[in-house]
Amino acid sequence: MTSETAFLEPKLVEQANNILNKTPGWEDKQAHIEWMPGGGAHKNLRVTAGDQQCMIKVWNTTWEGLGVIPPSGVVMENTRLAGEIGSGASLLHISLDPLAIVIEFIPSTLLDTTHREGTRLLATAARKLHDSQVVFA
Repeated sequence: MTSETAFLEPKLVEQANNILNKTPGWEDKQAHIEWMPGGGAHKNLRVTAGDQQCMIKVWNTTWEGLGVIPPSGVVMENTRLAGEIGSGASLLHISLDPLAIVIEFIPSTLLDTTHREGTRLLATAARKLHDSQVVFA
């Protein structure tokens, strides 16, 4: 366990390692797991093993059951589709126990749409999704 994982709940670290061991290309890797801020509804973890990085999003099934967030299947399928057309991170694995997705980690900074460049980047990404002809759920 690294210093970053020491602040995570042991059960969450165990879940993350179990998910990774079922993720193609991540089996039996010595993983460095850290909490990712943001996301709100889900537990977002950044994972590093050597020069590989991914993100695990452990689903909040309680909020989903209450109808606070969209059904997991919709979000996961849209994530997969966006990754396939190059408008989002590639989907690496879906875990059913616990419910989670593993996606590639794309290093970046938070998009600032209060400036013209941020708005342009957002509009370009939206146009790419729209022009893709992919039907999202």
